[in-house]
Amino acid sequence: LAAAIMLLLLAPGAQASAERGSVTLVHGIPVGPSGFPVDVYVDGELLLEEFNPKTVTDPLELPAASYDGDLFPAGAAPAAQDPAITGTVELEAGANVSVVAHLYADANPTLSVFANDISTLDAGQARLTVRSVAVRRDVQIVAAADVLPDDTLLFGNPWHAGAYLSCSPAG
Repeated sequence: LAAAIMLLLLAPGAQASAERGSVTLVHGIPVGPSGFPVDVYVDGELLLEEFNPKTVTDPLELPAASYDGDLFPAGAAPAAQDPAITGTVELEAGANVSVVAHLYADANPTLSVFANDISTLDAGQARLTVRSVAVRRDVQIVAAADVLPDDTLLFGNPWHAGAYLSCSPAG
């Protein structure tokens, strides 16, 4: 993994830009009994081997650039077959994005890129972002508790422990 990241960082296009962005990869395709592990290639170079469903990487700091990503079934020979998923990520300087592999509404695999809000919050504040990329369009999120240890209301009235929040489809 470290060698693959070094290849990305030392690529000729990458050297031209000292500006960087952050990318987090999310594997959200739980197909089959063993899931759908993939090998992730970026600009033709292996970045992650056997990236498993329900896995999230630590943020990768990369030079601002356009990156072509291909996901192959784990162990597949890229020269011998087409990728299961392919996409392009335009990483701008200072950007913080999540790239999510998931099934689209028609059950075909796809990649979606989401900008992460990393703006500064006031002391004592937190941010929760929920994105639904599930094939099933309706989702429910259960609040485990409505009061924090310091007696701060998490959702306020009318929410209560076990309440459901509505969540709009991502996109």
